[in-house]
Amino acid sequence: MDSINTYWSEILNIVRQKVPQQAFDTWFLPLKPVGVNDGEIRISCPNRFFLDWFSEHHLAILNDAGTSFFGKPTTFFLLVTSGADIPAEELFVPPPADQAAA
Repeated sequence: MDSINTYWSEILNIVRQKVPQQAFDTWFLPLKPVGVNDGEIRISCPNRFFLDWFSEHHLAILNDAGTSFFGKPTTFFLLVTSGADIPAEELFVPPPADQAAA
């Protein structure tokens, strides 16, 4: 998982097979890979509302797609970025894996 940019389109193709096209276009296309840091895959999203909605309704699908692609449990971390490509703040850290499935 050195460079998520290398794999991002393939992960999105897995997601595309699991969600309706409108949901994919609205909620997955705006996401941008930021990078991998100590095994954490960081993904940029447009704003706080987007982050909250996506986290509640679609993050599990993205995590499942990553797990399917990499063949091991994968967790994506969403963050809102400033106008530049530099993360402004991390606003969501998913619960530990044992609580995420609850």
